[in-house]
Amino acid sequence: MLMLISPDRIPAQLRGIANPPTQLYCRGELLPSDWRAVAIIGARRPLHSAAQVRAERVAYLAVAQGFCVIAGLAQGVDSWAHQAALDAGGRTVAVLAGGVGIVAEGVSSLAPRMERQGALISERSPYYRPQAPDFPLRNRLITGIAALVIVIDADVRGGTMRAVEYAQAQGRPIFALPGSAGCDQFIARGWAQAIATPSELRTHLRGL
Repeated sequence: MLMLISPDRIPAQLRGIANPPTQLYCRGELLPSDWRAVAIIGARRPLHSAAQVRAERVAYLAVAQGFCVIAGLAQGVDSWAHQAALDAGGRTVAVLAGGVGIVAEGVSSLAPRMERQGALISERSPYYRPQAPDFPLRNRLITGIAALVIVIDADVRGGTMRAVEYAQAQGRPIFALPGSAGCDQFIARGWAQAIATPSELRTHLRGL
């Protein structure tokens, strides 16, 4: 099901960010509870050998605490988080850089399940093909929706760095798992709080 979300139905936390979306296209079904979300972000080609296990454990934990998992449906950390949320019977939402009618081949198998257990959303028209600048720009929506941002694995450059910058500007709590160059840098600079294991997040999630 494809629908247009009018401005008055866009959640307040997203309307309040810098450069907010004026409209959102949705493929699937959004529930009011989906706006209570945890963003799980990281590299498409992770550097840490345990990145997949970490992403899956964090997603399972978020679902167990009643949160929707939000990510960008890219290969790597994003797709692992989406898949784990689905497998746990939870809700998950993907924010796409392009239109919701176009899903990248490597992750397209997740789309039908996400339509049943969440949604794919975008501020772009349904069949818009994304350009390079669209990918970092959409990260402001991922972090803008989230109550909390968790970085699983990151390089010192790229989309994850931009997402962390957006999360900082939006005042979102940021947590990072040490072990990759980007995460270690975020922690060292005080941009993110270190968590040694995904289970350490439980206390922080309970407080939201």
